[in-house]
Amino acid sequence: MKPQLLLPLLLTALLPMTASAQSGEGEFPDLFNTSAAYDILAVFPQADKLAEDPFFTGTLGADTLFLDRAHRIDSVVRPSQLCNLYSLSGGSKDDPEQVVEFFASFDPESLPQKVRGAWIDEICSVRDELSYCLQRLAQAGYAQYWQEQVRPCLNNAIEQYRIAPEQLGAIHQEITRLAGGQPLDATGSRIYILGNIDNAFALLDETFCCTPLLLDPETARQYRIDFMQVYIHENLHRLSLSGELLDMLQTLYDNDDFYRTHEDRARAYGEGGNEAFVVAAERYVSRRLGRIDDKQVLDEFLVYCDGTHVLAPIVYRYLPGLRDGESFDGFPPHPAGQSRKPIPPGYEKTRRNPEIRNNGGGNPVPNPKPVTPCCCTTNSNPTA
Repeated sequence: MKPQLLLPLLLTALLPMTASAQSGEGEFPDLFNTSAAYDILAVFPQADKLAEDPFFTGTLGADTLFLDRAHRIDSVVRPSQLCNLYSLSGGSKDDPEQVVEFFASFDPESLPQKVRGAWIDEICSVRDELSYCLQRLAQAGYAQYWQEQVRPCLNNAIEQYRIAPEQLGAIHQEITRLAGGQPLDATGSRIYILGNIDNAFALLDETFCCTPLLLDPETARQYRIDFMQVYIHENLHRLSLSGELLDMLQTLYDNDDFYRTHEDRARAYGEGGNEAFVVAAERYVSRRLGRIDDKQVLDEFLVYCDGTHVLAPIVYRYLPGLRDGESFDGFPPHPAGQSRKPIPPGYEKTRRNPEIRNNGGGNPVPNPKPVTPCCCTTNSNPTA
């Protein structure tokens, strides 16, 4: 890398983060939640398996138009995009009917300008397909299916997960410190455990969605990733990068072949832009809390998205130099009134790139054994 480009970049890292929660279920009611609304938006990658379920064989299974349109949706948008859009609606997270109504009448012009972009255009390109499929799901009794078959499995996964409350407090203490003293919501993060995803992704309303597979200790041991790592990582995604830093990243991308080559590969995973800073910060927080050792820090940099985040170890090197009250973008202080740009939605640990399943890092959960994810679908391969 060119030192003249890299040095100012390293001195200007940023991240933002806060937390909020609502009553849920299980041992820690303020931590975990379920959502029939988000789950219905995440069914499209599983449409074939869902249609084969005995509950739907006489309805969705006999509707070739539903399957054709579901495949079209899955080829264009990700569950994270659909959930992000619905999160902006203010609609119920428990009522699939409200999801149907929202997408039937959705007007992109009603969205705040700051959240519009290519991801909204992609959703609009399949708006008719979405409206049809969501209506068919509702007519086929998806709400009843979710209550009877999905929710009990999710509750079981939540109830079996164990974590000491003091661990959460320690994590938020560290994140508060990195945020430069900005107070975090004392209630903690609202996390939606969904039955139709095999990953984790942040939402624009400062919550995030997560697969129940991450609550499985066996999966955590076998694949060197656990819920607490994802909890830290996704909370860090709730921070925003300064416009100045984003401009510097773009300058680096435009002028440095080494960085551009690796950044292009990271973007192919859906993990470009701010991700190197989030990865560095997660390792830093986890190391300070004694969750990992120095070797595990290095291992993560080497394997996360195939080692494409070449800035992560350099950012990590500078984090111990933060003074009290300094945030990531306080290396030096930004001019008064510095604008910030929100992290774009849809930074999903995507299932679409098969390489990410085998790199040993990141948040996607490889398929550890033949399973039916949370007993909620008939899919025996959650990463397919």
